[in-house]
Amino acid sequence: MSPSLLKQLASLFYEILTMIALAFVGVGIFVTVFGDASDDPVKRTALQLFIWLLLGAYYVVSWVKRGQSLAMRSWQIKVVPTDSDKRHLPLSVTTAMLRYLLATFSVGIFGLGFLIGLLPNQQFMHDQLLQLSLIDLKKTKAD
Repeated sequence: MSPSLLKQLASLFYEILTMIALAFVGVGIFVTVFGDASDDPVKRTALQLFIWLLLGAYYVVSWVKRGQSLAMRSWQIKVVPTDSDKRHLPLSVTTAMLRYLLATFSVGIFGLGFLIGLLPNQQFMHDQLLQLSLIDLKKTKAD
């Protein structure tokens, strides 16, 4: 069963907090190695790319290893293939990377890909395109 809207929003809020924390760590590493990036447009672009790659690495490893990020684990939500025959399989690295790229695109189009997922019985745009589903592990165990 899909997680409730409230559960998805709570998990999304937790995801934002996790991304902020990872970004702080990433900025600290970048500034330590390369120096201040505030006045140099090339360094600033490199910093943004570094943070995006750092966040991508975190999500790809999380989704491949457990099907869950830290926030998803806390709220007992898991990303799985929509096909019921493949639900027991972990996501491939390629699928996880595509999920991150498409989620980034969803944010880039003013969050529309995420807003679609807030409609009743809908998945986020990136999950629809990759034939993935979010499941509520509490509801799944109860069934």
